[in-house]
Amino acid sequence: MQFHLTQEQVPAEIQWLSELVGMERFLQILDTAGGECIYFPKRETLERGGKAGRFPFSWAAGPPSGCCGCSGR
Repeated sequence: MQFHLTQEQVPAEIQWLSELVGMERFLQILDTAGGECIYFPKRETLERGGKAGRFPFSWAAGPPSGCCGCSGR
């Protein structure tokens, strides 16, 4: 039996993501990273870091402290 999630069942805080990527891809994200605290850097941070060859913090250590209100990985 397959579960069918509707837009109305998605928590209000993350509906923007399901609307942005569509429900099928949103479900793929849930299957892949559900329960994780994911830090999305600003685009310019990645562009700036990519050009310099380094980022302003270590990705291996998780998101910067206090960036998203969770404990990270």
